[in-house]
Amino acid sequence: MSDEPKFYCETCKKSFAHNSALMKHYKTASHLQNEENKKTEDKILEIKTSKGKSKVQSSFYCPLCDYEIQSKDNFKKHLKTVIHNKNYDIYEEEITKRDDYDELQKLLSDLSESKIKLGLVKDGNKYKEVSVEDIDDLFNIDEIPKLKKTKIYPTNIKHIKKEESGIIEEKKKTKKEKLNELIESGKQQIKQMEKAQEKYLKTKNPEDMNYNLRRLVILKKNLKTNLEKLEKFDPKFKKFGIKLENLEK
Repeated sequence: MSDEPKFYCETCKKSFAHNSALMKHYKTASHLQNEENKKTEDKILEIKTSKGKSKVQSSFYCPLCDYEIQSKDNFKKHLKTVIHNKNYDIYEEEITKRDDYDELQKLLSDLSESKIKLGLVKDGNKYKEVSVEDIDDLFNIDEIPKLKKTKIYPTNIKHIKKEESGIIEEKKKTKKEKLNELIESGKQQIKQMEKAQEKYLKTKNPEDMNYNLRRLVILKKNLKTNLEKLEKFDPKFKKFGIKLENLEK
């Protein structure tokens, strides 16, 4: 007869007396974090055991313009463009009076030296998974709404030359259009969050439960960000009657 515990979590290496205790454990923050850590460790192991050269998947990223590309040469071209330099000046002006100015200025220096990367990035002798959200949080991007962001810019040298010559002009939205867009987005996010919460509460399978919980956390975070933008854009807006602190639970 095997001595292996019947109710056991392989990820956290913990055993439980009852299945209900194991199900409850699967919902804890520590278990979900350990799962994420294991995924990153598996990626690192795959890199270390792969034949030939290391396959570290990463790309250069500019949080000021929300621009991502794998080619370092093309990224350097982006750093010289008109849009980037305008965003750089806006960002630098906005952070001047902040207490963490020196830290943010250091990040700007790293950005100018093409040191800001996404994906599985080597940090000393270790690897770490870096996301767009991680970098945006470091730069406090959400606090600087004046930045002009676009994913498709620049697509090639011709595009860059057009921009530098002033041919390309971005369409400007009126305040009302922007407000309506944010409100509509908020309504859709609330519907998605309610559906995700209902699905999570009905789920019994541990794997589906973990997935639904992670999705619910992401939807709450996105809704909170959208409501904060609405509040900054129009302080009189009532945020659908939702308290932001409730979205942190």
